[in-house]
Amino acid sequence: MTAEGVAKATAATLLVFVTFFLQGCRPFPEQEVKEAKRAAHLAFRARAPLYAPESWKSVKKAESELDDEIWKQTGRLISDNERVGRLAAKLQKLSKQALKEAKRGESAARDRAEKSIAKADALLWSSRFTAGPIQPALKRKLSLLLDQARADMNAGNYIEAGIRAGKVISAVKGQESALHCCPK
Repeated sequence: MTAEGVAKATAATLLVFVTFFLQGCRPFPEQEVKEAKRAAHLAFRARAPLYAPESWKSVKKAESELDDEIWKQTGRLISDNERVGRLAAKLQKLSKQALKEAKRGESAARDRAEKSIAKADALLWSSRFTAGPIQPALKRKLSLLLDQARADMNAGNYIEAGIRAGKVISAVKGQESALHCCPK
């Protein structure tokens, strides 16, 4: 091999070594990781597991990947902090998406619960004037159930509020249909 060939080979080897070494010299993306974890926490606080379960699964998977990568990088002489940064960015993006979906889901649940409570209230009130009024004991129970639905609504438990209001609606409709099923 000539001196020129040796110089080129040495330069190429040095370039590969410097590139490899500098890859691990990027500082650990601590700020990006903190922001990504904070975004995931905000999505959780917005009830993403309840209102956006598929998006939340993606967030938890990305968070697990990030944690695993951080664990793998711990103690390495040359670490791939670039990959940690990419995983943190992915987690932050997915968390923001889950947060948006959770807010939309919560809003939709609130709207459905409000409509269900209004319908249950109207049915319970109008049942007084039908051919066969609801039995007083049942009416008290249904009124209490409707009050619980309103309390759930005020507490932000929109899904539970809708379920309780739906039970009132079903009970009133069931009672009315039972009264009208058979001619006297």
